[in-house]
Amino acid sequence: MADRERQALIVVTSAYDDLGLGALRAPTDDAEELAEVLADPDIGSFEVEVLTDPDSQRLRTKVEDFFADRTPRHTLLLHFSCHGVKNAAGKLFLATTDTRRNRLASTAVPAEYVSGTMLASRAQRAVVLLDCCYAGAFERGMFPRAGADAHVQESFQDLERTGGRRGRAVFTASSAVQYAFEEDRPVTGADPPEERRPSLFTGSLVKGLRSGDADRDGDGEIGMSELADYVSDRLTELTPHQTPQLWLFGAHGGDVTIARTRPRAPTAVALPTGLDSAVHAAGREERLWAVEDLGTLLRGDDVGLALSARTALAGLTHDDSRRVSQGAEQALRTAHPRVATDFVDLGTVTAGTPGPQTLLALEGPPIVHATVEAAPRVPWLRATRVAEGVQVSAEVAEPGHYEADVLVRTATGELPVHVGVDAVPARRPRRWVQRPAARPVRATPGREPSVRKTPVQAPAPPPAPGPATEEPRPPGPKTSERKPPEPAAAVEAPPRRARAARPGAALLCSAFVLNLLALVTPIVTSDYDAVFAHTIVTGPGWLVVIALWAGLATTGVLGALALRRSALPFRTPVLGWLACVTAATMAAAGFIYSALSESIDYFAPSAGTVALTLAWMVELWCCITVWRRRQTASPTPPRQG
Repeated sequence: MADRERQALIVVTSAYDDLGLGALRAPTDDAEELAEVLADPDIGSFEVEVLTDPDSQRLRTKVEDFFADRTPRHTLLLHFSCHGVKNAAGKLFLATTDTRRNRLASTAVPAEYVSGTMLASRAQRAVVLLDCCYAGAFERGMFPRAGADAHVQESFQDLERTGGRRGRAVFTASSAVQYAFEEDRPVTGADPPEERRPSLFTGSLVKGLRSGDADRDGDGEIGMSELADYVSDRLTELTPHQTPQLWLFGAHGGDVTIARTRPRAPTAVALPTGLDSAVHAAGREERLWAVEDLGTLLRGDDVGLALSARTALAGLTHDDSRRVSQGAEQALRTAHPRVATDFVDLGTVTAGTPGPQTLLALEGPPIVHATVEAAPRVPWLRATRVAEGVQVSAEVAEPGHYEADVLVRTATGELPVHVGVDAVPARRPRRWVQRPAARPVRATPGREPSVRKTPVQAPAPPPAPGPATEEPRPPGPKTSERKPPEPAAAVEAPPRRARAARPGAALLCSAFVLNLLALVTPIVTSDYDAVFAHTIVTGPGWLVVIALWAGLATTGVLGALALRRSALPFRTPVLGWLACVTAATMAAAGFIYSALSESIDYFAPSAGTVALTLAWMVELWCCITVWRRRQTASPTPPRQG
């Protein structure tokens, strides 16, 4: 997945209105391949946009938008594949589709404009790649991409002011007096446009990034210096007439990292001739000096030489001289991998779920980190190699305490590390079930409330013969104990119902009053008479009458029950009926509004209309209130006794 803080813009211009600027074959194909490798999450992880054949104004706007409104966390890469031309003063311009060589100031984009927008950007890293020619002289019938004195470095000289916190890089396809090549032919205006030929510069960029060969030091990251060295070496093999140029400005640490690759396994390289001769020398003193030099190489930054030094020291441990063998063993021990602790506690994880990763930091020279491998000895343990050491995590299926070993292997030795973890069962999500309120027990005059009989236990077996003990009491006849009825005054409604009754009763009674007003007051008035709701008996007017009477009866009954703190208004079936009545009242109000809107010149709203509007609004609020305090209806349990 692409990183939103890594943005790339690829500008390709292959067609030009000016006949003196020949059509280019490579840019479109090169842009597709470069966009693919830059967008690869394992390589560039850029969000890539390709801009094809823009005019000068569009390119200016796009370049400014690309560098503007960035944060210090952004990494930006801008690639141009086009003609480069210069004016009489030797200033470099990037050609667009509408560029005219005799009107460069208004029809082309100066390199200084790109430099200024790059300098103003707050992005931490910004790179410009120019796949253009900067040749000065040209033969008759050949139209070069640029003149002889296109001063690239001067165009970007202001970037020196960026300091060490922000890195800037400009990488060009050729020097100021060279052509850029498409396959084996220089790019000129006289070339026929039918045949497609890849650009050597962009093609080398893609190959170096995709294969990982541009990672010269094998650290898994590709900087602009490494990429420039790779491209220069490759172009030297392909053609001796093209020399790429790199300028770094304000690069923190001396390089600008733009991509990454998987760390490759280092390979041993040959030892220097003098040191190799000393290892196999006949004199003991020479071999002792060789042991010291080999120990220095073993702990050095060059992993290839360190591997060769390790092999040579391993052979010298069997030397005839005790001093030489002991010195070789001591040198090897200094490069042995080390950890701060021999036990790693992964903490508590949930069974069946991958746990968090814990870093097992390794100590030792670069050869340790470059050749580290981790081999868990149990399937529930996971180990991943990282730059600092090994990331360890656990994924167990069952709860319990687990312990196992992780074997850390390097070129200089092995190191077992003990790992422990506690797994707990997964928690099931709690389901909140709203229980119905307890039904109050009311005393009925002349009749005792029924209670559940207490089951009679079976008689206990007689005790075994032995010392005198208390004889068990013989079981009595089956009886049923009855609890005295509670007085009616002591029975109270549950607190939940009491709280719900107050607002519910008030709203229902308000809806009852509003429905009554809508029935007995005029709904609309005209120039001649007032129209009452109960007089509308034709057509859809019946809906108004039925809705008002249904709302009047429903809210009146439910309001009276709520005042008595009854649970009936808060049952789900009753709520459904109240919702239907509310919908009917809203439909009746809609019919009245429609009639008023069609004949507004003759009819005007009156008190009944206002009452009807408030009625359906209050009924709707009643539905919401009752829904929030609803109770699931359940049948009355059968009596026992």
